[in-house]
Amino acid sequence: MSDEIQIRSVDESELEKFCEAIAVVFAFEWHADGIEVFSQQIETDRTMVAVDRDQFVATGGANSYRMVVPGGDSVGAGGLTVITVHPTHRRRGLLRRMVARHFDDAVQRGEAVSILWASESAIYGRFGYGMAIEGRDLTVARAHARFRDELPEPTGTVRLLDLEDARAVLPAIHHAASVDAAIPGSIERRDADWAAYFTDPEHRREGATRLHFAVHSLGEEPRGYARYRLKSSWGAGGPDGTVLVTDIQAVDGEAYASLWRYLFSIDLMSKVEASNRPVNDPLYGLLADPRRIEAAGYDALWVRVLDVETALGARRYPVEGSLVIEIEDRFRPPAGGRFRLEGGPAGARCARTDDPADVSIPIEHLGAAYLGAPKLRTLAWLGLVGGDADAIAVADQMFRWPVDPRVSVHF
Repeated sequence: MSDEIQIRSVDESELEKFCEAIAVVFAFEWHADGIEVFSQQIETDRTMVAVDRDQFVATGGANSYRMVVPGGDSVGAGGLTVITVHPTHRRRGLLRRMVARHFDDAVQRGEAVSILWASESAIYGRFGYGMAIEGRDLTVARAHARFRDELPEPTGTVRLLDLEDARAVLPAIHHAASVDAAIPGSIERRDADWAAYFTDPEHRREGATRLHFAVHSLGEEPRGYARYRLKSSWGAGGPDGTVLVTDIQAVDGEAYASLWRYLFSIDLMSKVEASNRPVNDPLYGLLADPRRIEAAGYDALWVRVLDVETALGARRYPVEGSLVIEIEDRFRPPAGGRFRLEGGPAGARCARTDDPADVSIPIEHLGAAYLGAPKLRTLAWLGLVGGDADAIAVADQMFRWPVDPRVSVHF
């Protein structure tokens, strides 16, 4: 019986066994340095392991984050990660028990939401997660990377940093370009996340170079950076290499444009591939022929609201409004109910009420709309959100936010 299988946290002495259990499901082999790096990232007191006769048959964990919400404030966010269930123990309720344990722990820690990157998008909706941020992988051939003629001439300089200088410079730029810029969905990296960000073992390179770091500065002030690799290739017509951009951050459009100019100018490369870019990437506005950008889309960050009052009260709303929202939470019924939300650009209040509901929103769709992507009107049109047309219109206007959400921290 599944309830005979114990779920508990692991201690330091069991980390290697825990890692091996993770590798079984994610289908990889740990390299010599991998477990050491992972052990620095994982919060041992937030690990979960299902134990069946001394075997680790399911795993999970969480990272303690702060996440920026519309308006610039932040909420506590438990970053659910390394969730696995071994093939021998499927359909025994282990995943459900681990998720419930994680939710209880997050609530006790005062975290208003849980967040995750999903390995498979069909899994987490039943637990109340909604897909709140979409990502794009972009590919641009250098031959089609001409910038718009009316763009201002670039100023400042772009220079390459070695690893140690990058460690010293990049964190402040990232914070300024994401958290300080009040980008919804932005996450403050922990020291352990930064350590992993700069870790660059050869086995991760897949035939490409080590990581390179290009920084744009205006005078002495760093304003943006790009982290990338180069992958060399040669064809009958000559060089056919690829610039592999794994992160690009900028505090303003000038730094952003300068970094892209640099990336498109690297010799012996025929195309640039950039991963985890936002849906409305400003690159579309830079290029004279934006149709030439090839884009592959996917779900990025999923959000699960655990404390409706705190979560909705923490964010701001672009228009003034007052609504009674009925939240259906099938996985944690006591967390649902009716809430009066009164909010606007200056702030918001949210509290339980017995008043009749204006709109009804399942918890997973609240999570999908929480960071400001326009979803509620479409969900109502599909029959997934309830309420009369006027109330739906007010809810849709309130939950939209003029700054697109995005996330650059993977966990």
